[in-house]
Amino acid sequence: IIHGNNLVVFGGNDGANSYKNDIWYLDLSQTTPSWSSITTSGTQPVARSGHSMIIYYNRIIIYGGYNGSYLNDIWELDLNQSIPVWSLLHDGLGITVPNARYNHSSVIYNDKVFINGGTESVGTRNTVWKFDLEFKNWVQIHSGVGTSPINNSESSAVVYNTNMILFGGNNNEYWG
Repeated sequence: IIHGNNLVVFGGNDGANSYKNDIWYLDLSQTTPSWSSITTSGTQPVARSGHSMIIYYNRIIIYGGYNGSYLNDIWELDLNQSIPVWSLLHDGLGITVPNARYNHSSVIYNDKVFINGGTESVGTRNTVWKFDLEFKNWVQIHSGVGTSPINNSESSAVVYNTNMILFGGNNNEYWG
């Protein structure tokens, strides 16, 4: 994500199946940018890759991912503090929660995080879920309007006006 003049990254996989949970920034305003780690406080999320990461009012929101297990927790890193503080917003447990997933897309709109698609233990999905940052609860979205996107993972998403726009992705169907 971009925060001010910084490119910020969290976690990932080093290619040798070693999952990470560190956070780094690259100061893009420097003539020769270099990476620096960010010191944080609070309990950190477990290591993961394939998660989504968005910024909202100086808070980084991280959802889902994979580290050998599918994840569906949602975390916040508050950058308003002199030492940024991690907080668990939802542990992913309960009756009304999305299935754990990775390689999904996410956007934020009006204090709500929207996730779409991704890969679950049973394959790719096209479900859309909304997480309310104020009330800390999940709701599955059924628009009832138009045609739903096909099952997908690794798509990109943006908000335009009041719509979540999806582009690209992978649905494990190959044509040739």
